[in-house]
Amino acid sequence: MNRRTGSTRRPRRGKARRPTSELPDLRRWVRQVREARGLTRAEAAGRLQISEDLIKKIERGERSASPTVLEQFITGLGMNESQARYTRELAGPPLPLPSIEELRARPVACEHHTTLRRLDERGLVGAYLDPLWNVVYASERFRSELPELADYDDNLSQWFFHPGSTAPTAEPLLVHWDAAATYMVASLRAKFGIYRHSPRARTLHEKLSAATTFRQLWTDSIEVAYGHKTVHPLQVRDPDTGEKRTIRIHLGVGAEGPPDLRFCFVYPDPCKPPSSGT
Repeated sequence: MNRRTGSTRRPRRGKARRPTSELPDLRRWVRQVREARGLTRAEAAGRLQISEDLIKKIERGERSASPTVLEQFITGLGMNESQARYTRELAGPPLPLPSIEELRARPVACEHHTTLRRLDERGLVGAYLDPLWNVVYASERFRSELPELADYDDNLSQWFFHPGSTAPTAEPLLVHWDAAATYMVASLRAKFGIYRHSPRARTLHEKLSAATTFRQLWTDSIEVAYGHKTVHPLQVRDPDTGEKRTIRIHLGVGAEGPPDLRFCFVYPDPCKPPSSGT
């Protein structure tokens, strides 16, 4: 046989990494948590007391996890309450995501508008949001505080990460923007999991993946968040004066409310007076 010389064939390389992250599913999530814990499949198998081959097949989507095995993953990988809830949701069927128009057409719309009007009368900020941070209804005060929101499809997560734009949005306003970014991604992770088959969820995920911070946190973090606890105050800064103040945010659904419409209410922390400084 003659040796081939000067071949133009390129050497085979490993599969190229996708430039954007992907919507979650159970197999990706289980692998992400395992790797975040620094465990090989063999080490995880010993900790979970299941076979390495079963872990491999679950991570490849070749086998589903039984309820018992699912709980072994949750316990063995040391998941917290939110991560455990998220894991169980990924093991279950996805939910349908109603459109903004459907949410606005519900009979309770008049009640929501009344609530927001009362907030305006008190000079407070409030809005109703869908699971993907789209504004369904908002008070006038809310609109005046975030006038550029319309430039980001009335979506708070797009406004926060502003993919495709270097112009700052939330950065000058939030004293601890990095912590807020981690929370925002953790919140989106939960909702992208529940509504993972929704075209709107996929479209939003693709848009946000163009933002470096979102993409890095989505890939590197395993934090999951549901709602926002008022016990965790947020420091904001007046972009003109540099004055800092502490606010509290209520974000969640009522005991009898639908899970696809969240009430967001922002109010000053009564225990923290404004302070000067940059």
